Amino acid sequence: MKPSEHRKEKQEIKQATRKAKKEILRFYLLFPVFLFIIFFVYPFISPYFNSQLVTISSWTAGLLGFILNLFGINAHTSGPVLALNKLSIRVVSDCLGLSEILILISVIVAFPANYKKKLLGILFGIPVLYLINLLRVLFISVLGNWNPKTFNFMHIYFWQVAGILIVGGIWFFWIEKIVKYEKETRDIYS
Repeated sequence: MKPSEHRKEKQEIKQATRKAKKEILRFYLLFPVFLFIIFFVYPFISPYFNSQLVTISSWTAGLLGFILNLFGINAHTSGPVLALNKLSIRVVSDCLGLSEILILISVIVAFPANYKKKLLGILFGIPVLYLINLLRVLFISVLGNWNPKTFNFMHIYFWQVAGILIVGGIWFFWIEKIVKYEKETRDIYS
């Protein structure tokens, strides 16, 4: 390799590194801003979507009851309420994974990628998070029905941490499988 080619290659790597560092800084600044905006605005606009959320919660409770009955666990539903032998729960908007979905949207929108990849990440992430939350509520319901004392621990502590890890996992999957940065840029992010 000629010295001029070597210099040119080094310069290109430096420019790519500078660009990646700017994008990282931009991400670190935008993500909290988007997160704040979404969680600040959500309480004000959620009353306008209350009937839709109750409908989705009722539908989710019905689906949970159907799945539990398929596995021989006696479950009854009335609107958004799921009743088992020893446990009765109300499926609310948090059971739908809305917080996790809003966090995922914030992190994807803030991340440096083109809009098509961001849209694909959001369209992929929302149903995945909904399904994971469906499994979460199934798990908590069965465990709480079997041993009601474990319900609060699993609901309040375990699944809150797991939810954050799941959002992170979906985000990393999106970066690796959909965004697909070039090797030099990807190494900077890791």
